[in-house]
Amino acid sequence: MSGNDQDDPSSSSEKVSSKLFGNWRQAHTVGYLWDNTASGLILSTTTFLNLAILRLATVAAGCPGNPEDDDENCTKSVYGLKPESVLTAVATAGQLVGAFLTPFAGAICDYTSKRRIVGAISGWILALCTLIQAGLHAKTWFIMALLQIFAIASYVIHQAMVLSYLPGLSRLDDTGVLDDPDVRYRVNACSVITAFGANLSSYIFFGAIFVFSGIGIVNIVNLVQGVIGVVVSLIYFFIWHPDNGYKGAFIHIPPLKHIHPIKLIESCSGISIIALKEIRASYILLYFDFPDVGRFLCGYAIANAAASSFATLAVVFLSQYLNFDETKTLYVIAQVLIISLPAGAYGVKLMARFSPKKVFLNTVGVFAASTMLGFFVILPTARDLVFFFGFIWGSCFGIYYSANTAFYTQLVPKHAESFFMSLFYFASVILTWSPPAIFTLLNQFTNATRAVFLIIAVFFFHILSDYIYCFSF
Repeated sequence: MSGNDQDDPSSSSEKVSSKLFGNWRQAHTVGYLWDNTASGLILSTTTFLNLAILRLATVAAGCPGNPEDDDENCTKSVYGLKPESVLTAVATAGQLVGAFLTPFAGAICDYTSKRRIVGAISGWILALCTLIQAGLHAKTWFIMALLQIFAIASYVIHQAMVLSYLPGLSRLDDTGVLDDPDVRYRVNACSVITAFGANLSSYIFFGAIFVFSGIGIVNIVNLVQGVIGVVVSLIYFFIWHPDNGYKGAFIHIPPLKHIHPIKLIESCSGISIIALKEIRASYILLYFDFPDVGRFLCGYAIANAAASSFATLAVVFLSQYLNFDETKTLYVIAQVLIISLPAGAYGVKLMARFSPKKVFLNTVGVFAASTMLGFFVILPTARDLVFFFGFIWGSCFGIYYSANTAFYTQLVPKHAESFFMSLFYFASVILTWSPPAIFTLLNQFTNATRAVFLIIAVFFFHILSDYIYCFSF
């Protein structure tokens, strides 16, 4: 996923104006932003689905269906796992498969012309999994949970395919040699905003239906997965097939272009060998030529593992340890999401005043301290404290995701951002399986549901100590 993309000469490079996404030099920039919108919609379904699977797994294990009816932690199992461990084991498996396949996805992007095919296939798998999960009920919950493994892994691979288009969106001419960094940053910022906006809007919309209609968590999942599955399928149909696309009075969805390979495959080398060689070459490059970038990526892999697993582990903690019902759990997650939006905007102002490095390191420090403090003070007897901590965590999330990329781009060499951003994405997914895996083991053998915050805090404190040692303020 590096270098300059070479487009199909027959494809159009005309400027495009979209009422939703503005004006862009490259027409398929709008398709890129639409795909990020679809990703945000998919992410909005995760909390609802996790809550429903947890509820059905709990009932199947013979525990009380309503967490507030459970005065003592239920230790019964289903399929050999405690109900909450089913949820985290699924997350572990999905993230582990996705992390394993990511280097091969990168090799496909760089050495073949199949990125659009793989992007389409991974997108359709993701959409199909979402649609099938609309059939969730008491007899199918375990199959739907297993299906989530494929959904998570396909999401990771799909994101790798989509991000490989980013370098070509900022080109200034048809050769792909001249590149405008400001355009690339603008595209990246817009993609984050569109994904987050779609995520938050969908979450609030379906959350309001759930709260005010009283239809139950399983029924709302049936609705959410069905509606989002259809919408995402339509988006993927238009943008991942060259002869499709859609242009209406208010909505324009151009297809993503065909991309030629940017590197030549050595004779007698398959994608697997190439992927392994790329990993080795990247390690040597970072170790000898760019050690600061290497240290950052090692720490970022650990930090993002903690941040990415927060939502799944929070659902388990709120439901199983604090005995929150689904409505209160949704309130806490919504609070974190809503607060992170203005916090992200404020993070930009903080970086302008103090530098991205200081903002990033201090945000990680606050995140680590607050999660460690939460481990000691958020107890079933003082569970409403979680709303106070939700404000802190939402602020940390918003600033964290604003500052991490900005700090990283200060470390990488000029005119090589495309290659190093591929390493950035790889670091962001390589360890995401580890916090839910650690929790699953602890929960199975010690009944330590409370350890959620301790796991996250340890991850953050570990990388904070490394960063303070490597990067002086």
